[in-house]
Amino acid sequence: MMVRGYSRDHRPDCEQMVIALIVNSEGFPFSYETFDGNRADVSTMETILRMVERKYGKARRIWVFDRGIVSEENLAAIRKRGGQYLVGTPRRQMKRFEAELLKEDWTQVRPDVEVKRVAIPQGNETYILCRTTGRKEKERAIRKRFSTRMEEALRRLQTTIAEGRLKDRNKMERRLGKIQARHSQVNDLFEVTLRDTPQAYVWFGR
Repeated sequence: MMVRGYSRDHRPDCEQMVIALIVNSEGFPFSYETFDGNRADVSTMETILRMVERKYGKARRIWVFDRGIVSEENLAAIRKRGGQYLVGTPRRQMKRFEAELLKEDWTQVRPDVEVKRVAIPQGNETYILCRTTGRKEKERAIRKRFSTRMEEALRRLQTTIAEGRLKDRNKMERRLGKIQARHSQVNDLFEVTLRDTPQAYVWFGR
């Protein structure tokens, strides 16, 4: 039960156990289950569903989970039982809503919170996109910081090549690849080319 596993507190040296806490609509806990500390959230769903139904009977419940427990298998298990769910969407799925995120038809529900409902064509799910002023400013600052760092790294590589301190093209490409890998969050902001000239150099622009 007490074993080392993924630690959200960044303490991989500590043993832990996983507790699945079940609360009602008002936030009061009424049941829990314990699991081994190295068990992933995504693998606990079927156990939780069976446990709740065994203790409290079957009902058309609305299940609310964070994105750590989301998988198509888990959502299918809820649908199979006739349940509904409200879950956080993994970031990797947000690209499909890129066009919607860029539109300005948001509804303000609080001074710093805007939402938008997006129905999936020929699907049974509806997505609620949410953005906050604070989060937007934070992400903008993060992208600016990373883009500045990437630009500085590209300029250093550009200077190194121009001064003749790096002449091997394979090494140039590896250096460039490392820069792009370290700054993957902002690669889309730059157009980078290693040009074939008598004195090869890096060209980049936004």
